[in-house]
Amino acid sequence: FPDERSSAHKTLWQGSEFSVARVEWADVIAGGEALRKALACVRDSGVVCLRGVPVEPGKVLEVIEQFGYVRETNYGKLFDVRTEVSPSNLAFSNLGLGAHTDNPYRDPAPSIQLLHCLSNEVEGGQTLLVDGFSAAERLRELAPESFALLTRTRVPFRFHDADHADLRSWVPFIETDHKGNIRQVRYNNRSIASLPLPLEAQRAFYRAYHDWARVIGQPEQATRLRLAPGDCLLFDNSRVMHARTAFVAGGNRHLQGAYADLDSLYSTLNLLENAR
Repeated sequence: FPDERSSAHKTLWQGSEFSVARVEWADVIAGGEALRKALACVRDSGVVCLRGVPVEPGKVLEVIEQFGYVRETNYGKLFDVRTEVSPSNLAFSNLGLGAHTDNPYRDPAPSIQLLHCLSNEVEGGQTLLVDGFSAAERLRELAPESFALLTRTRVPFRFHDADHADLRSWVPFIETDHKGNIRQVRYNNRSIASLPLPLEAQRAFYRAYHDWARVIGQPEQATRLRLAPGDCLLFDNSRVMHARTAFVAGGNRHLQGAYADLDSLYSTLNLLENAR
């Protein structure tokens, strides 16, 4: 059977030509075709938006129950994304966030992320999504030496705070299989630690890092959407990078997030497709 996690079996996209598929939550909980369609969207294009998920705290966990299991972390079973006076994480401010994957300092990182919108009354705060597999293929085309360097260089990522965690991993920005197909991407410039390499090797790495960042940041790579209350994004965190535009402080913007893993999603999808 094919390796469905590799880029060879995915539908790659750029933001300028891609719209996130939307599936009604009422149809998903009824089971059958709507659930299969939603999970297939995550498998094939990396993302789906569930519409009409009840605007109630904790519902994001019920979404996960439709296909798998919660990946609990030091943030808990779920986490709230809203503005704080002295945030420990940039996500909890009203500032913009660049495109990134979550938790590269975990090994393995959670491979599915969910974001459920409970309120979004602010000016700004658009969600941006980037297909990291597409971006990596673009990097391979434009700067093959940089691409090759980033597949073989293990990068130190770290998250630590005073109370809960000191998480570390050594992983490459881009992982490929034995055929050169992309299997996972990482990018989070807020979590990368210093790289202990000789000076010339550091210069080469940071040139490649700059090339990777430049491709990811090209406007045409990102698709944009504004989450409305009841929308729940479900996306592949090993592939799809997410970002946010800045918003005006003072309004109410509240998302609840949670993590899960692809193995259970693929298992549920396989069972649904076997039964067709």
